[in-house]
Amino acid sequence: MVATALAAAHAPEAHAQAQIGGVSLEGEWYVGEGLGVGDYFSYNVCHISYKECKEFRFDFWIEGDRLVGTESKWIAQVVVHDGAKVAKGTMELGKVAPEPTGSSDSIKTYSSVYKSSIAWLSAFATAYGGDGGEGPKRFGAASWGKIANIGGEQILPKEVASVKVRGGTFEEAVVVSWRTGGAESRVWVVDGFPFPVQAGTWVHVSEGIPPQEYRFELLDYGTSESNPYEGVVATAVEGAAAGCPVDPELDSTKQTTTGGKYLIKATRGPEEPVAGCDMSLLLSFHSKYDETEFLNQVQYDILVADPSGEVVYTASRAEGSRVLYSGSGQTRNDEMWVPDEPGEYTYAILVRGLAPSNTQTRLDELDSLQIPITVVPNDAATAPAPAMPAAAVPSWIKSTTGFWVDGHTGDAEFVAAIEFLVREGVIAVSAGSSPATSGAAVPPWIKDTAGFWVDGHIDDPQFVSAIEFLVGQGIIAVG
Repeated sequence: MVATALAAAHAPEAHAQAQIGGVSLEGEWYVGEGLGVGDYFSYNVCHISYKECKEFRFDFWIEGDRLVGTESKWIAQVVVHDGAKVAKGTMELGKVAPEPTGSSDSIKTYSSVYKSSIAWLSAFATAYGGDGGEGPKRFGAASWGKIANIGGEQILPKEVASVKVRGGTFEEAVVVSWRTGGAESRVWVVDGFPFPVQAGTWVHVSEGIPPQEYRFELLDYGTSESNPYEGVVATAVEGAAAGCPVDPELDSTKQTTTGGKYLIKATRGPEEPVAGCDMSLLLSFHSKYDETEFLNQVQYDILVADPSGEVVYTASRAEGSRVLYSGSGQTRNDEMWVPDEPGEYTYAILVRGLAPSNTQTRLDELDSLQIPITVVPNDAATAPAPAMPAAAVPSWIKSTTGFWVDGHTGDAEFVAAIEFLVREGVIAVSAGSSPATSGAAVPPWIKDTAGFWVDGHIDDPQFVSAIEFLVGQGIIAVG
C-alpha cells in the first residue's frame, strides 16, 4: 500500500550509490499507453502545491478526441471530490503526452495537480520520440532521464514487484525511483496501463526532513460508453443558488508581521466575503530580509475576531489539530470559514514559529498579522443563476472556432464543437427549439461574431447568445 511505500522511502541506504537501473522485464512504457475513448480512472491524489498535499479524489473519463489546430487531443470529463466540495469540468489532453493543454476554470487547480503527479512521468516517457519528444522507455533501460532541478538525479527503473492498490492488484509493476535529498521517491507503472497506479515522492531539500511532494493511488478504472458522471452536481452550482459567489476575483496584501519577524503575503477571494459563504485564502510566508525566500516548516494558526474583539473561530481547533503547518511556506484553503452575520471582522494570522510539526516552537518566535475584513450580507435574491457561467467555455472551443473563422476547417467541425457546449449545458436549449435543417449553412454573420469573440472584442456571454440563436433556429442539431 501507499503507506508502506512511503515509510520505506526513509529507510537507511548507502549514500554513495551508482545511478544505474534496468529490470529483467521485456517491453516499454509511456504515459497514456493504451488510452482510449470510454476509459475512466479514479485516483486519490495530493500535491504539495495544493494545501500542503491535501488529498482529494480525481475522476476522469475520456469522452472522445477532437482536432485542435493540427493536433488531435483527448477530451476528458472530470469530477473532483475535495472534502465537501465537488467540482466538474472538461480537460483537454495531448496524445503524445496526456498533459492538460486546457481545462475549465472550475478544475484548473486540480488539473495542475494531475499534471504534476499522475502525468508527471510524461516529461520523460511519451508516445512519440520525434521532434523533441522523449518517446517510450524500455523497462530494461539503465535510466529514463535526469531531473535537472535536483542536481541531475536519474529516473531509474529499479525493480519488478506485485503492488496492491484499491483499484486492484498488479503482479508485474515496475518501480521507477529517484533520490531526493536523502529520501527515495517511487512511482509504480504497469505495462499496457495508461497511468501509474501508485506513487510516493518527496521534495528535494538540502537539509532537514523532506516534505511530501505528491502521492496518489488508483482507486478504480474501467470503460463506459456514456458519461459516468452525468448526474454529479458541482457544489459551485449549489453555492450560486445559495447566494455565494462563483469564481470571485482575488485581492492580495503583503505585510510584515506586527513584531517584524516575518513577511506574509495573504490573497483572498472575494475581497469582501459573503456571510455564510466560504472564501479562498492563500498564504505564503517569506523571510523579512528577502521576500523571494519562502520560510519552511511554518507552524501557524488563523483566528477570527468579531466586531467586539471576541475570537469566534480558530482554524486549528476546527481541524482538530494543535497548530496548522506548512512545510513549504505556502498554503491554500478554498473553504476558509466566514461568519454567518455581516460586519467588520479581523482575521489574525498567528505565526508560532519555524519547526517540524511535532516540535514545540519558542515563545520568542511568536508573531502575528491582523487583516481587517468586511463580511457583506448574503442576498440570495440577487445571486447569480445556478447555471455554470459562460467562462466555462473550454479553451479548445475557441481554438476550433478560430480555425473555422480563418477557413481552415468547415462548418461541420464548428457545429460539432457547439454541440459539445450544448451537451455540457453551457448553451441553453429550450424545449421549443426548431428542428434541424439538414445541410443548412451557418449564416455569415455568425462567423463575423465568432471572429470578434476569438479576437477578444466580445465576451463569452455575447458569443453564447449568438450561438443560442443558431440552436433556436434549428441550424444545429441537439439530439
